[in-house]
Amino acid sequence: RRCLKCWMRQCVCICDRLEENKSELPSGASLTIFMHPGEMFQGSNTGHLIPPLLDPRECIRTIYFGVESEHKRLAEVLSLPNTLVLYPSPDAVDLSDLCKAAAAFDTAASEPSYL
Repeated sequence: RRCLKCWMRQCVCICDRLEENKSELPSGASLTIFMHPGEMFQGSNTGHLIPPLLDPRECIRTIYFGVESEHKRLAEVLSLPNTLVLYPSPDAVDLSDLCKAAAAFDTAASEPSYL
C-alpha cells in the first residue's frame, strides 16, 4: 500500500520529513513543474514532492509532456522575463546559491519565475 500524499510505500512514507522541511518561494515567484504524464502517480517521481514543501498559496502549476496544449503553456512560461530552468545535472547551480546571488543585486526587474 502507498501513502496517498507522498506516494511512497507506507513503510517508507516521508510525509513527516516533508512537513519538517517546508519552505517559501521568493516573493512574486512561481513554480512550474514539467512532467511526463506517465510519471504522475509513480513513487519514484520526485516532481510531485515539491508542492508539499511549499506554502499552498504560492503559484505552483504542472505542465505535462506530450500534450500539445501543455507545450504551448510551457512556451508561454519560458518566454516570461527572468524565467529560470532548474534541472539536475553535474553543472547545475544550487537554488540556494542562486537566491543569495539574486538578493545581492538591487534591480527593478520583476521577480523570477522558477521552472
